[in-house]
Amino acid sequence: MRRTTLWFGFELIREFEHCLGRIEDYPEGYPLIYRSYRRALTKKFPYKVFYVVEPDYVSAVAIVHAARHPQRWRTRLGSRQK
Repeated sequence: MRRTTLWFGFELIREFEHCLGRIEDYPEGYPLIYRSYRRALTKKFPYKVFYVVEPDYVSAVAIVHAARHPQRWRTRLGSRQK
């Protein structure tokens, strides 16, 4: 059981890294969801990555399981609302 849990954890991290790499390569290639925030989907696991494209960098705002309420990620914006 422990080995399976470790494998799952490593695969999940690797999937997030792949998704963030795709965002880095094509930051404006994903749909605008709310104001200037975009959403990318992971391929192997049901997660959404919300991010904003700044002039000099891309900032990930939230990584949320797809089963969560669709608007829940906005609570993580705080004063960053754009």
